[in-house]
Amino acid sequence: MIGGMTGFSSYRQLCDGLNTAFLKLGIRDEELYEAAVRDPRTVLAGDQLIPVLCPIDYVTGYDGGRIRALSSCDDVFLLAVPPSFLPDVINGMPQEFAVLVESDSRDTAGYREQLVKLFPRSVVRDFEDPRAQNSTAALIAYTATVHPRERAGAEETAGPEDTAILSAARLRGDPRLADEIWALCGSRLDWLGEYHPVVMEESREVFFRALYHDDTRIAVKFDQGRPACVGLFMEGLGQCDWLDPKFCERLESRAAAEAARMLYFYVIASRAPGGEGHAKDVMAALEKMIWQDGKVCHFLFEATNLSSLYIPRIAVRRAGASSYVELAPGETVRPIEKVDYWYLDVGGA
Repeated sequence: MIGGMTGFSSYRQLCDGLNTAFLKLGIRDEELYEAAVRDPRTVLAGDQLIPVLCPIDYVTGYDGGRIRALSSCDDVFLLAVPPSFLPDVINGMPQEFAVLVESDSRDTAGYREQLVKLFPRSVVRDFEDPRAQNSTAALIAYTATVHPRERAGAEETAGPEDTAILSAARLRGDPRLADEIWALCGSRLDWLGEYHPVVMEESREVFFRALYHDDTRIAVKFDQGRPACVGLFMEGLGQCDWLDPKFCERLESRAAAEAARMLYFYVIASRAPGGEGHAKDVMAALEKMIWQDGKVCHFLFEATNLSSLYIPRIAVRRAGASSYVELAPGETVRPIEKVDYWYLDVGGA
C-alpha cells in the first residue's frame, strides 16, 4: 500500500488477472505508478483506492503530445482499469477532457457502450490514419509456423552477401555499429506512428536493452560497410515484458509441446533506397539460421493498422520464395489478437 492506496504489484495483479488482451494494459512502470497515485488529477476508486483514470504522462509507451494534438484536447487521461471499476460519478474533472482507452478488439463494442453511459457528455472518437485506408489505431499480433526445408537450394546455402547474424555480445563490443543500427531503426519507425497514440520509435534505453540482451539475434545487411537493413529477433518471449503473461505462456507451451523454436520478431527496418530488396537478404539470413537449426519455428510479431497492410504480405511472399524454409502445410501468416486504441471526447465540440 502507498499511504492507504493500492501498491503497484497488487494493481498489476488486478490488471493482468482481468486482462483479455495480448498486451499488458494500464500503468506498467512502478515509479510512474507511484507518481500517478500522488497526483491530485488521478481519479482513485474503491476501498483500496485504485487509480482508474490517470494523466497520460504517467503511462509508458504513449506519445502524450501527439495524443493531445490528434484529440484536440489538452487534458488526456488513460482508462487504467476495466470500466467496471469506474465510480458512478466522477468529480473534479476538467470541463473538457479526453479518455484514452486501450481494449481487446473483442471488448471494444461493449466498452464503448459502457463508457458513454458513465460519461454522459462524451462522444466516442477514433484515431484514423488516412494512409491506411482510414483504418483506426490498433496493434495486431501475427503468428506463423515455418518448417526447415529438407534441402536448401545450392545457390543459397552460402547465404546472401554482406549479410550476417550478429550476437548481442558482438554489438556490445562495437558501440559504433550499435549506434548506426539505432539510428537506422529510429529514422524508419518514426513515420509509422504519425496518426497512432502509441510510441513507435522506442527510447534509446529501451532499444538498447533489447539489442544487448543475450536472447537477441541481429541480422544486418551491410552496404559499403554500413547497415542498410536490420532485423532484430528474440529467442522466446521471456524478454517481451510488454506482452500479457497468459498470452506468452499459451504460445510458449504450444511451442514446447511441439519441440519447436519460439521466435519474437522485434523489428525490421531498411535504409532507402533498397527497401524490400535489403529486407529480402535479412530475412534469408534468418531463414538460413532456422534451416541450420533444423527445428520447426513459431514466429510472433506485431503490426499496426498501417504496417499490417504490407508486412504480413511480404512475410508470406518471402516464405514462398525461400530455399530454406516453408510455411506449415495449410497455414499462412495470420492475425491472432488485436488491441484497439480510441478515446472519449468528454464535453468537447
